[in-house]
Amino acid sequence: MKLEHCKRKKAGLYAVTFNDGRAYLFYDEIILKYQLLYKNELAEEELEIILKENDSFRCYYTALELLNRVVKSSKEVDGYLIKKEFSKKDREQAIVKLQKQGYLNDLAYAKSFVHDQILTTSSGPLTIKAKLLKKGISENDFQEAIKEYDEEIEKTKIKKIVMKALKGNSNKSIAMLKRTIFQKLISDGFNKNLIELELDNLKQDDEDNIRQKQLKKIKTKLERKYSGKELEYRIKMKMRQLGFKDMDD
Repeated sequence: MKLEHCKRKKAGLYAVTFNDGRAYLFYDEIILKYQLLYKNELAEEELEIILKENDSFRCYYTALELLNRVVKSSKEVDGYLIKKEFSKKDREQAIVKLQKQGYLNDLAYAKSFVHDQILTTSSGPLTIKAKLLKKGISENDFQEAIKEYDEEIEKTKIKKIVMKALKGNSNKSIAMLKRTIFQKLISDGFNKNLIELELDNLKQDDEDNIRQKQLKKIKTKLERKYSGKELEYRIKMKMRQLGFKDMDD
């Protein structure tokens, strides 16, 4: 089989055409290793070897191109290469090579991820851990990375969320607020002990006035439809839904 044409393209690639009409894009490394610029003929068996090795380089450069656009974990890069239908062997070789070269570093990735989560989200440490484990970050790398998210930062975030909830739910009782805020903070991945510590100090200013205002509001609304014992029952149920245990003045 004869090599008819070899032309350099962009990004370190060469377009190689054979006399039977077949054409391939080979990487610089392949061209140099097999001296394709100087050969006139190539055996079919040798071409098969070259094509397999070229696929390995293509896998590597595909991953490198991805990492030049966005930082990824090793697992995310592998997932990307799977979608591109590269073999397991080529994927593993590419990832090991990129790790050795410093392009892939799961610990550095985890530290950067934790830093961004602290600055841009209201996620607690446990939620961040779940996200990182899903991205293939090891437990050891997570424990090292999460050190930046110390207890003081977590307390500050919890307090901020609590204060925001207080302002947005001024019509509810302390009991109901505590339940609502606790559930939210737990779902956001914060430490249970720190949540309880903050909520133990929670006091709603002038809760009795809030209760009286809600009682008046509910009573005014329900009086249009009910009266007597039925009215009292309906009011009591509405007040309990807001977390108020009684309607005593």
